Amino acid sequence: IRPEGFAMVDLPAFHKLDEEVAIQLLERLLGQLGGGDAPPRLMAVEALQHWLRRGGTEARTLAGCRLAQRKRHLLFGREAGRIGRVPVALAPGRSLLWDNRFRISIGPAAPDVAILPVQGLKVARNPDIPAFVQDALPALLIEGEIAAIPSLSYVGQSAPPGLRAVAEFQKIGP
Repeated sequence: IRPEGFAMVDLPAFHKLDEEVAIQLLERLLGQLGGGDAPPRLMAVEALQHWLRRGGTEARTLAGCRLAQRKRHLLFGREAGRIGRVPVALAPGRSLLWDNRFRISIGPAAPDVAILPVQGLKVARNPDIPAFVQDALPALLIEGEIAAIPSLSYVGQSAPPGLRAVAEFQKIGP
């Protein structure tokens, strides 16, 4: 799992896994990356596993995750459209868990910030991160302008000098 909150699974290696192990891996990734409070239903995960074994190629969604096949990888990331669009307030010197995935904190000298997903904001694409993954990252806004996208090490023009902002992906379990 990458620090930006997505995972890439090697397809040839995945297809060699025992059926039960492959389903457990899918359950764990969906649970960690989907932002939900409840694990995905076993029947839905089994159906996803059967679809993968049959060689399905179109993107799928399950448990708040979007899954997309690349040439040699299966890509898991948060489904940005499932993240609430109501800004989440964060006061200076505080931290919070955003979307059940990122621990976000700002320094004590920062002004109040609002946190929203990147989706719909005017931000240049990072070529190292799939677009749908970038859309689901947290953006910190000050007075309606992007101050920072910590997961991308992006600092906007509206950021006050010395703004300290951190967004750490929270892995669940061992």
